[in-house]
Amino acid sequence: QAEDGIRDVERSRGLGDVYKRQLLITMIASNIFALGQAKQPMENRIIEIRFSATRCYGFCPAYEVIFTVHNTAKLVWEPFHRNKIIKRDSMFTHIAGENVPSSALESDSLLVFDAIISDEQFDSLTETFIHNHFWDMEDYRERITDLPTYYFTVLTDTSEKTISMYGLEPPQEMMNLKKYIENLIMKIRWEFSGEIERK
Repeated sequence: QAEDGIRDVERSRGLGDVYKRQLLITMIASNIFALGQAKQPMENRIIEIRFSATRCYGFCPAYEVIFTVHNTAKLVWEPFHRNKIIKRDSMFTHIAGENVPSSALESDSLLVFDAIISDEQFDSLTETFIHNHFWDMEDYRERITDLPTYYFTVLTDTSEKTISMYGLEPPQEMMNLKKYIENLIMKIRWEFSGEIERK
């Protein structure tokens, strides 16, 4: 029995050594992976995301919004039924607020709005593009008329990609991007920066 007891102790000690070795191997592998991640080149990071919408035959707002890694956001609104759009579209009611004079809404100039976004907001935006497989997306277009065309553009330190979306039933991933951007626009406090002449 004593011998059996000794063998049991030795067996337990041996099994513990196996667990320790496995733990050590796992920790080493994790550290190697972490170092590999840290050494990935920064040129692949997303530094800017743009979203724009064109006119339609109705009262669709034509605009472009730009979000950057430097915590800035800029929105440029084209002169197209702005007085009517601001009464019908809650997003542009939010953007313009009460800071835009009626003369500016009626002018032929581009209206410019600026805002600050947090690191978390920009990171969440980029994660949304990555999660919805933006880099695998292609242009989408249906054979219909009287709709705005939407453009999504992503810039990294070394590359740029733009895709377009036109239709009533685009891929869900594209709609996810559009909805996320529109929701982000609604969360930001915009300041009217002035007018610029159209080129």
